[in-house]
Amino acid sequence: MTYSILLRTACVAGVAAAAFSFAPRLPVPPSSRSATTSTTALFSGEDDGGISDFDRERMNIVRQLQRSYYRDVVGDGKSSKATGPEGSDRSSHRPASLDPATGRVNDLPLWRVGWVETPGRRNCLNVHEMQYTHMFERILSQSSNADGEEGDDPLYFGHLYLPGGTASAKTGEERYRLKTWREELADEDRFDDYDSSSTLSDPGVSTPAIDRSAVVGCLMQIVDHRRMDDGRLMLLVQALERFVVNEIVDTRPYAVANVQMLLDEEELPWEKFDGREDVDEEFCEHLRGKAVSASFYYHDYEFGDRPKLPVSKGSQEGQYLSNDDVPWLEISKLLPFARYSTDEICLDAANRKTAGVDEAMRALLEGD
Repeated sequence: MTYSILLRTACVAGVAAAAFSFAPRLPVPPSSRSATTSTTALFSGEDDGGISDFDRERMNIVRQLQRSYYRDVVGDGKSSKATGPEGSDRSSHRPASLDPATGRVNDLPLWRVGWVETPGRRNCLNVHEMQYTHMFERILSQSSNADGEEGDDPLYFGHLYLPGGTASAKTGEERYRLKTWREELADEDRFDDYDSSSTLSDPGVSTPAIDRSAVVGCLMQIVDHRRMDDGRLMLLVQALERFVVNEIVDTRPYAVANVQMLLDEEELPWEKFDGREDVDEEFCEHLRGKAVSASFYYHDYEFGDRPKLPVSKGSQEGQYLSNDDVPWLEISKLLPFARYSTDEICLDAANRKTAGVDEAMRALLEGD
């Protein structure tokens, strides 16, 4: 199947999202809703086949297509391919997961948007572009078991800064192309795509701003989600760790990459033994995976407070939310920062894991 056919097929499941345009992030005040909402209400009735009835029927058809399209992904969550009509490939990526041997997260779907996310923050996303509704529906379906119930495995995706978001990616400009860190280092023009901006509070200070796709991003985890009745997705997410793009797996219908996790300086084994000049990153390369695994153990403590969205699962049909069902103020109280856990048992377990990395480092030095 060609990429154009694949993109068209994949986006069928999220086609309704293209009919609605909302801000890229939640929450937003109800007053910001499009004026077409009130217009629709004027020309609709419960039994007269009005515009609202047409929209509801269309969304019912879309939901049926979605359930049919994603049903092949449920099971053990490890299927890498699902075969569609005439043997066509309908799925090409496994769920993102950490490789403890290398400290890399493989097959990570990338959410390339026009703002930066940093570890420790929490956000509520409003997903409406069809390639991303497809991406997140796929991530959510991969977490389900054969009975359709959600599993306990973390749902990862990558947040990667792209000025202008999807609009920039569509221009085809080289500076907006997804690259690995090696390609970025080899690009002699990488320092040319900067401009300066200032703030209203201090207009005399000019701050450089990059105008090209980033290669360093943030690993995100989906904490909770709701499906909206117009095709959008509402996602409560947490920012966990930094990463750098190591290898590009795919770019269509959405970007997927293998990424190397970037540790804080105090977590690097070779930084704890700076008395020896020969102890560096290359010397301790095989310990990177152990150090990253230990860092992930701290997630239960650093992000122990994992709240649910303060909304029901949906309307009386039990599935989908309308815009009026969303308590914007209550959601804003969950943002912008995650809270540490009050249970120190998980902290003790993470500390023991880190101590094990230090012991492995000492053993390496003594063996040398």
